[in-house]
Amino acid sequence: GLEEGLFPSEHSAFDADRLPEERRLCYVGLTRAMQRLYLTHAESRRIFGRTSYRDPSRFLFELLDPADEFMVLSFNHRPHAVTDWTRDRGIVHSALGGLVPFGGTAIYDAVMTALPFMETRSERRAALLVISDGADSASDVTLGGLRSAMLRSDAFAYAIAINPSGTVPINAQVNPATLREITDTSGGRTEIVADTADLAAATARIADELN
Repeated sequence: GLEEGLFPSEHSAFDADRLPEERRLCYVGLTRAMQRLYLTHAESRRIFGRTSYRDPSRFLFELLDPADEFMVLSFNHRPHAVTDWTRDRGIVHSALGGLVPFGGTAIYDAVMTALPFMETRSERRAALLVISDGADSASDVTLGGLRSAMLRSDAFAYAIAINPSGTVPINAQVNPATLREITDTSGGRTEIVADTADLAAATARIADELN
């Protein structure tokens, strides 16, 4: 999701030369949304067997156009609609500041929960982007149930799977094949990257496709 250490990556967050390029690519991705844009931020995530708590990305607010409408859906072991559709960044910033990280990762439940919000949009087109660095560990919804729901939705789903090489994490690694079963049925697709530093380029490629 849009979290410090992921986007911008840990390699770029304090690098005066690399950070502007990630900011530019983020801006390109945001402007490719035709009408509505879903931005996600995980309250907590398991990385190499440890629970990681990250702040929301600085890009969440500094690059949004004042006319953009968005909502925030946070998740750990279950999803939470943090805000409704809004253009007020203050509401979103306050809501994010009140989150308390804990629990596991429920990717399928989060996507399933987001789908009804797509039906409340007033514009024609929308897309959902899932960024995952681990396998789903806490969902009640099955993969088959989610795939069926995606077939009934007009939302495009894209995913970026962070699948590092040369490491064996304690928690289950992300399964790109599973993410493809979600994205491909919607008309979207899944990108695979080896490091969080590659997120910006992967996001830009998806943005170009949506455009």
